[in-house]
Formats: sequence, C-alpha cells, structure tokens
Amino acid sequence: MRNNKDLFGEKAKETYFVGVPAAQDAGFIMASCGRSNKDNGPIWVITTTGLKADEIPDECNDAEEFSKLVAKLLNDYYNK
Repeated sequence: MRNNKDLFGEKAKETYFVGVPAAQDAGFIMASCGRSNKDNGPIWVITTTGLKADEIPDECNDAEEFSKLVAKLLNDYYNK
C-alpha cells in the first residue's frame, strides 16, 4: 500500500485496531490475549492505532459490550 491507496488505486481502509506484543503498544489496550502457545513469547494485546481516547467507539469502552462485539466478529468470521 502506498500513499493510502491499495494495488488497484482505491483508497485504503483505515486500521483502527491491531494485535501487537504489549511492549510495542502505543495506543489504548482493548484486550490482553496472553502469551503465544507457539513460543511462549511476549504477551499480545489488541490495541488502538491512530485513535484518540474520545474517538474510541462506545462498544469498545465497556467490557460487556466489547466482549459481545469480539464474540460476534469471531462467530461471523468462522461461519462465513
């Protein structure tokens, strides 16, 4: 991706959340996922990228709502 364009010249989608090792976190941690079973490496987290605190969606600011959202996304992904 170059200049916010994908391979076809379309505007690239924004990335608001990423999975990174906790030591690389530079946003607001949404969830801690623990250590990888593969290599007992660093603790991984889901965090924001490029969002200010007041820009985080309401569904991600409440533990109950966030857990339901993550479960829905996982179900949608695995049931497609």
